[in-house]
Amino acid sequence: MGFDGGAGGGESVFIAQPAWQKGLGIPGPGRQQPDISAVADPFTGAIFVTGGEVGVVGGTSLASPVFSAIWTLADQKAGVALGQAAPLIARFPGGAVKDIVPLGSPTNVAGIVFDASGATFYSSDTLLAPLFTTTTYFSALWNAGLGEYVDLSFGTDTSLTVTKGWDNVTGFGVPNGVKFINAAAAAK
Repeated sequence: MGFDGGAGGGESVFIAQPAWQKGLGIPGPGRQQPDISAVADPFTGAIFVTGGEVGVVGGTSLASPVFSAIWTLADQKAGVALGQAAPLIARFPGGAVKDIVPLGSPTNVAGIVFDASGATFYSSDTLLAPLFTTTTYFSALWNAGLGEYVDLSFGTDTSLTVTKGWDNVTGFGVPNGVKFINAAAAAK
């Protein structure tokens, strides 16, 4: 099946790095994104019903409205429209944004497949290759139905890398509930 999706971030070649990103240790001369993250996994996404059909949405189609709702709560708490979130998020105190750091599991998917050719051992390292710089990640086996199984990985998105602090996969991290809303409201 191959690569089916993942995070998207990186440096703009058209927009210069804004003043509020300078001095934060964010690399390069261009505007870097993302600034913040929210739930986007289509396997654990939002369930919807349209035309009698049940579906699940993930990705930006889920993360954007989730973040917009959180920012709206911050606007209400502040009593004024806060405007652009990115410059404010960069200045938030510790605890308002939860940093996403790399995690992994020593029990990633592995097993032996028996077929007409004999027995073949597979591991997530071979099924998910190339892993670029990734050495630590999670994987899980998902029964896609009709005898098809999928090795899902978390933390092996192309050449993007989750690191401590700002990174090109999760930005500064994810909003930390009420602490995030209070920090946003106090920022204006």
